Amino acid sequence: MEALPFGFNNRRNMKRIVIGLFMTGLFILITSFSWEEFPTPVRKIQNAAAKLWKDKSLKLLPLARQSCVEDGRFFGLLHGADTLGYVFVGRANSCRSGGCFAEESGNKPMPNLQFEYFDYFIIYGSRKQIKRIQIYNYQATHGQEVMSRGWLNQFKGYEGKQTLEYGKDVEAISGATVSAMAMIDNLQLITTCLRQTDSQ
Repeated sequence: MEALPFGFNNRRNMKRIVIGLFMTGLFILITSFSWEEFPTPVRKIQNAAAKLWKDKSLKLLPLARQSCVEDGRFFGLLHGADTLGYVFVGRANSCRSGGCFAEESGNKPMPNLQFEYFDYFIIYGSRKQIKRIQIYNYQATHGQEVMSRGWLNQFKGYEGKQTLEYGKDVEAISGATVSAMAMIDNLQLITTCLRQTDSQ
């Protein structure tokens, strides 16, 4: 009997290769979902959406992952077969007190990697305009003022057509500058990304 190529000439080698291929496939499968590092607060989203669309039974439908965002995911918000809106669930990096950068000699900024974060969701209408933002998990040590409903309400109706400047277009918050700017940067990126998608 002619020997098989690539070391397949005995059962032990074949078994090792099959196990190796299985483990490689499993690793690829697991890492393909590694972007979702935090759970989706389905109940909180449903409660918030129910206040916007009264008397509607709503369902979240995961949409294809978009390459233009990293920390989060889009969902369709459905009532039967009708898409009433969209939801983005994400995570924003904030910074510890002192900022995200440290000065080294020559005034060249270098990251000190002292990030903190907060989790949030954005509910959009069918025309992809912001209807509500809610921060539901705040893990940073400073800047909790960014969670204020009054401050977040100023983004209602935003469609991503203009750049928002902190302190000019968006009200500044004392003690929460870093978190506020992180939220503004994220919502502009996400809204632009959503408007670029073909999902309806």
